[in-house]
Amino acid sequence: MKRILHYSLITAVLSYWSFIQASVLLLNDYPKQYTVQRGDTLWDIASVFLAKPWHWPAIWQVNTQIDNPHLIYPGDQLSLVYTAGKPQLILARETVRLSPSMRTLTVAEPIPSIPSVSLKAFYERGQIVSVKTAESAARVLRLSDRRLMNTETDQVMLVGKLTHNSQDYALYRPIHTLIDPQSEEVLGIQMDFVASIDQLEATDTLNVFSAVLKESLRETRVGDRVLLKSTFESTALRPQQSTITNKGQIISTASHRRFIGQHDSVTINRGTREQVNAGDVLIVSQKATSIYDPIERKKYALAGKETGVMMVYQAFEKASYGMIMEADLPIKLLDNVAVTK
Repeated sequence: MKRILHYSLITAVLSYWSFIQASVLLLNDYPKQYTVQRGDTLWDIASVFLAKPWHWPAIWQVNTQIDNPHLIYPGDQLSLVYTAGKPQLILARETVRLSPSMRTLTVAEPIPSIPSVSLKAFYERGQIVSVKTAESAARVLRLSDRRLMNTETDQVMLVGKLTHNSQDYALYRPIHTLIDPQSEEVLGIQMDFVASIDQLEATDTLNVFSAVLKESLRETRVGDRVLLKSTFESTALRPQQSTITNKGQIISTASHRRFIGQHDSVTINRGTREQVNAGDVLIVSQKATSIYDPIERKKYALAGKETGVMMVYQAFEKASYGMIMEADLPIKLLDNVAVTK
């Protein structure tokens, strides 16, 4: 029975990818070869070849002869070829032979999947945690010289249970509680990054520690929470079709503007609990509305228009962060997100 289920699962996966490959829509003017430029993102490159960049996994051919075949660097050459009638994108990287002489090499950075600069300005270091985690986390007990706020390189006193090394922790501040607009369920607490800590040392008092602030983004306050760092690598993301089964909504935005545009970061009310993964691409659309006709005294239902495309870059249990990759119309809070076609 287990063997039958195993083979059925393999067949389903292969059928799914066969369907995706069959539905891949190449742009009419796609280049047969493309040289990766500094400043490119994976989304940019996918858009050079594909009408729907999230179909990237269907054409990407991993080259096992390259040390890390998933990473793409400036100067790499991508070529679109057909294998068994199916389009495939292959990577060619120049091999440099070194002679025994002194030379200076510039280490290239792999291209990110999405614009990293935008993330640093918004949610890159923040995270969403449960109410229980936020309330039970260690916290800042006192600042140096008993001031109300501290900045980088100042010493702080922390209270709570801390079992990891200092480089694993950072200070976060609870900003607001995220509520699902559909079910009214508490999805978690939005925690904004305050600072990293260093030189974590225990004191003579149980569960009281001293530490030094570093990499401060804002002033530290008494009561700021100590949490394990939220890590994010934009080079590890790959755009892909999502498999969530029910629509979600945009429930908050980092920009705090009325309208949301391209490269803005947003929060949606779907997370790993709903099988949301980093890299998932979702279509954003307006909510369905109705227009009342006072002459005939009846309502006309209007379906919501598609307004843009969003890619998840960090998924938590009940909510996720995403970036608006394309915005054809103004996007607003409570707009719907759903699987791509």
